[in-house]
Amino acid sequence: MSLSVLTRYEFAIRLSVLSRYESVIRLLLLTRYESVIRLSVLTHYESVIRLSVLTRYEVVIRLSVLTRYESVSRLSALTRYELGIRLSGLTRYEFVI
Repeated sequence: MSLSVLTRYEFAIRLSVLSRYESVIRLLLLTRYESVIRLSVLTHYESVIRLSVLTRYEVVIRLSVLTRYESVSRLSALTRYELGIRLSGLTRYEFVI
């Protein structure tokens, strides 16, 4: 897993090809300019991913019990005032939020 140094104008954080033993990922204190977070290619050992303190209003989103059948989960266009969450490509084996 690699998280590059983010500037205030970067719009994407990508977590890709996570190792099978990574179970908890925390993204803290994102600025209002970071609007897209993509979680891709999750392995079947990643059971809990927490996205905390996305904005100054502190929206907490939890994706729990992710299975090996998941390939892409997307949280799109999160801003200070938006509560909309889009999860795409989910299978019947996934249990989220």
